[in-house]
Amino acid sequence: MFETFKIDNMIYKKIGNNIILVSVPNSFNEVNIPEGCIAIHERAFENCDKLEIVNIPNSVKRIEYKAFFNCTNLKKVNLSEGLEYIDALAFWGCTNLKEITIPNTVYYISVHAVDRLFESCNLEKIILPKQNWHLPGTECFYLSNKDIISDFKSLDELLNEGKSLHEISKIYNAKEIERWQKK
Repeated sequence: MFETFKIDNMIYKKIGNNIILVSVPNSFNEVNIPEGCIAIHERAFENCDKLEIVNIPNSVKRIEYKAFFNCTNLKKVNLSEGLEYIDALAFWGCTNLKEITIPNTVYYISVHAVDRLFESCNLEKIILPKQNWHLPGTECFYLSNKDIISDFKSLDELLNEGKSLHEISKIYNAKEIERWQKK
């Protein structure tokens, strides 16, 4: 059972003690998601073409499928530490988004090649966490000759350091290792 309610014309769903942002009208230039919200529902901001800035609090753990789909004027997304999961096509079509920093707390970004997280964006820089987590490969960022800033090490670098495939499999999944072995 869940309860639906509005704050500032944004629709939220409360399931038990969990609050999820479900829908945002296309009338905001800037949105400050309230502390306590744990997720941004799929398509919550879809086609919000007036939206330029989104501030996401530490309480948000998940950004769901197509959450910011086609927000063509979105220029800045402040992702906070606490975020853990970013699903497929979350920022597809955000053509004015030039830079994004992925927090250290993120452990999952959709890895399917067809689920290009930032496809149709004009990203120029991505700053990734400084820890060993599963980097799904640059196809999820859909970049060509863009800057990816990270302390993350490639498969080749890890092997050159003497890491075994077993150790590497804790960082990369089997598909990534298989793709690398075919090179």
